[in-house]
Amino acid sequence: MGGLRAVVWTEMLQLVVLLTGGVVLSVATINAAGGWSAVMATSKDWHLLLPATDPDFPWTAYLGGALCVSIFYCAANQFIVQRTLAAKNEWHARMAWCSPTI
Repeated sequence: MGGLRAVVWTEMLQLVVLLTGGVVLSVATINAAGGWSAVMATSKDWHLLLPATDPDFPWTAYLGGALCVSIFYCAANQFIVQRTLAAKNEWHARMAWCSPTI
């Protein structure tokens, strides 16, 4: 019980640090790019979803990429594996895969 409690508190501290860092980095990056209006002015050139016939990166590549990332995340992520192996019963183990807050 003490070990998992320590893990939860550590994860909460990591959450605060990661969110703070993400917000600070986002604000600094947008400011370095010239502000929000400058970023939005260039967004018309982004073309994130290309047609399926595109030779370089069709939108269908997202399907395979999402599958690979999903399998890696669920099978090799220490935080999910640890919660699953430490679960009280099968229901709690299933919830460890669905919610990072159990």
